[in-house]
Amino acid sequence: KFLVYSDFQPESLKRKNFNEKDVDDKFWSAFVPCGAQDKDAVQLTLEQIDVIKRLVDKYPQYLKMATSVTDILEAHSARPRKIASLIGIEGGHSIGNSLGILRTYYHLGVRYMTLTHTCNTPCCYSLQNISCLQKVVKEMNRLGMVVDLSHVGENTTRAAIRVSKAPVVFSHSSVYSLCNHKRNKENGGIIMVNFFPDFVKCSPNATISDVAGECTFS
Repeated sequence: KFLVYSDFQPESLKRKNFNEKDVDDKFWSAFVPCGAQDKDAVQLTLEQIDVIKRLVDKYPQYLKMATSVTDILEAHSARPRKIASLIGIEGGHSIGNSLGILRTYYHLGVRYMTLTHTCNTPCCYSLQNISCLQKVVKEMNRLGMVVDLSHVGENTTRAAIRVSKAPVVFSHSSVYSLCNHKRNKENGGIIMVNFFPDFVKCSPNATISDVAGECTFS
């Protein structure tokens, strides 16, 4: 996963930098802050998607936009090899309570969405909204958009898993038994370890060795 900032340095995309890390695929996160909920979250998300697409178009020697397995394999087989670039959305507030917007994002290339971020969203707040949650998850399943449960509370996580007919992911969570933060996961399944210190060690002083320990543990 990668967030695009205004001071983004294209040199970081050079294959030699990624070869050492075996990075072949990247999800670029179209993230907008929770403060935009019920205001301009949809517009800001569309602008983030536009930034990602323009970035990929600007650096075709390094990147290839991917919306399918075929696209990913084509990026891997290209010479020189390219980084398959996929788009994800951080937080259900970005859809503005609209399945139509969700579908539009899919057609623009979005392939995962985190159901919540650091704010409650009307559809994913509590079990009182289970009908709305079911509609969102079922539509994501139908489209082929991955349900991401990082940031999501335990009750909503369990409800989403019960509804989903496809595998879900925890795209940036860590190990609960090593750091009992509510963002972390307790058991079962696969997580993609978060590098944020407060989730790795429950302390701002986490090191890369602590991250390595999480990977070994998990």
